[in-house]
Amino acid sequence: MRRLIYFALPIALFILPYVFFAFFDGAPFYFAKESGAVENITAVILALSLLLTVSMFLQYRAKTKLLKRASNSPIPFRDFTLSWFVVYALGCVYFLGEEISWGQHLFDWSTPDVWLVVNDQQETNLHNTSALLDQVPRFLLTFGIVIGGLIYPLLVKNQKSSESDLSSLFSLIMPSVHCVPAASTVLLITVHDKIYSLLKIDMPDFLQINDGEVKESLIAMFILVYIYDFYQRLKSNKHL
Repeated sequence: MRRLIYFALPIALFILPYVFFAFFDGAPFYFAKESGAVENITAVILALSLLLTVSMFLQYRAKTKLLKRASNSPIPFRDFTLSWFVVYALGCVYFLGEEISWGQHLFDWSTPDVWLVVNDQQETNLHNTSALLDQVPRFLLTFGIVIGGLIYPLLVKNQKSSESDLSSLFSLIMPSVHCVPAASTVLLITVHDKIYSLLKIDMPDFLQINDGEVKESLIAMFILVYIYDFYQRLKSNKHL
């Protein structure tokens, strides 16, 4: 199960669009359009991430209450971890809500006139109203994933963490080496596009995927891998 989530699913999600573009007629339209396969996969992954985060929060909160009653004192780092679950869940809700246009893709309602004016895809979401709410968050997420999910785990994988509460909590919050495959796909999905642009040569047809939509699905996959790994490490970390 762990190998499936840590490695197989991120790699499969990275490779499948290229396979479809290379071998199946009509795949470019199927993957490029709004509400196509990639966007639906992204929504499912985010929904799973949200469900897992909420489930973890409820389990951890129940255990924290029992420990507080037993010790009759606050437990700051457990409280911080609970807050981290809340922040993470809210991030999943926002990402998922924007991905399905807050239900429009599911229930197919008409876009209000006020959104038709400001939204360049005539949907009820925020990220298509300006670059500040679209490209900027995507860049920041990508940057954070590359630094925190790829570079950081590789730098510290052979280092032993300190026994202090603060160090243990920081090590727990930061992505582990298990997140590296998922983080790598987020970085690599646009590399070929940049290489062909720099070389100023035509890109083969099977590489001309809608890498923006695919990249969002890979970011969602990293979000799922991270919270699953966080859950596994939390279970095994008796200190917290």
